[in-house]
Amino acid sequence: MTQQSSLPAPETVPTKRAGGTFWRRLLQSREFGVFLALIALVTIMRFLTPYFWKPDNVFNVLRGMSTIGIMAIGQTMIIVTAGIDLSVGSVLAASAMLTARLMYLNVVPPWIAVALGLLFGTTLGMINGLIITRVKVNPFITTLGMLSIARSCVVCWHRDCRARWLAISRCATRRSIFWGVGISALYRFRSLRCSRW
Repeated sequence: MTQQSSLPAPETVPTKRAGGTFWRRLLQSREFGVFLALIALVTIMRFLTPYFWKPDNVFNVLRGMSTIGIMAIGQTMIIVTAGIDLSVGSVLAASAMLTARLMYLNVVPPWIAVALGLLFGTTLGMINGLIITRVKVNPFITTLGMLSIARSCVVCWHRDCRARWLAISRCATRRSIFWGVGISALYRFRSLRCSRW
């Protein structure tokens, strides 16, 4: 007769609740502190001024941050993949300046000018990507060179503009909602004052 050895029953490991793990990770994350700081800032501003939660002010804040938010989304994907892009601000400025010049000179309809500005910025970004992935040039060096190129384009295109362009861009920014993101980018670079008035 063979003796059957009785094996000890495996111990059951207590399962953790998914909800508790989620909240624990959320509270321990670094981003949660930033979120708390944002809530504190909004609360303080609410008590400092009664106009903070007005619809017009909220819309202006969101529209003003839309440009930075769009760039931050793209920059986040680059940083997650261990890359860097130093030319994002200058490319945005060059695209906005090209759109403004086409509108000011009345060469093409406004919607075509916006499309050409977006196409120009996309082309510069594609050149960056091809140089980094195909030619195997360091992203820091590639985007630093593109930063200089895009900034030079801005300087060349704004030299012969007039003060009327600034007035047109301000008026279009106030009245535009559908194109608010694109024209707000144009309006943000109003600090590039014309050298000749």
